[in-house]
Amino acid sequence: MDWGTAASTLLGAGIGLGATFVADTARARRGRRERWAEQRRQLYADYLAALARVADDLHAIARHPDRADLVVRASDAWRASPAYGLRYQMTLDAPAGLCDLSDDCFRRLRDLRGIVARGAPTRSPELVTAATAYDESLAALRTAMRADLAAERS
Repeated sequence: MDWGTAASTLLGAGIGLGATFVADTARARRGRRERWAEQRRQLYADYLAALARVADDLHAIARHPDRADLVVRASDAWRASPAYGLRYQMTLDAPAGLCDLSDDCFRRLRDLRGIVARGAPTRSPELVTAATAYDESLAALRTAMRADLAAERS
């Protein structure tokens, strides 16, 4: 028996198995990263949609001529939205800096709710200032979300 041939065969098989293992591990790792990025992308989209729904509802309440039950209607805008649950999910799944921006945006929208509930007219300086602060916070949050998702692609 030629030991050189047997050794070459074993070495070739070992290299082949090693290369397959490395390739499979890299593919699995890439798949996990892609799934994780997709889950975060969906969370970000759901959270932004929930915030937008609350903001739209609050603006509609502020514009509506019926000024009765503003506190109840403004609170109902929050309860009709999954914003609270998604906010907590953000604290678990998003990077720390993004969580801070998320909380800031959430708080500014909650401030807007308080102003609407107090009956501030649509064009009042208080309501305009609160809406502008929310819009700026939302823009910063979206920018950070895009950057986080872009980092996953590279």
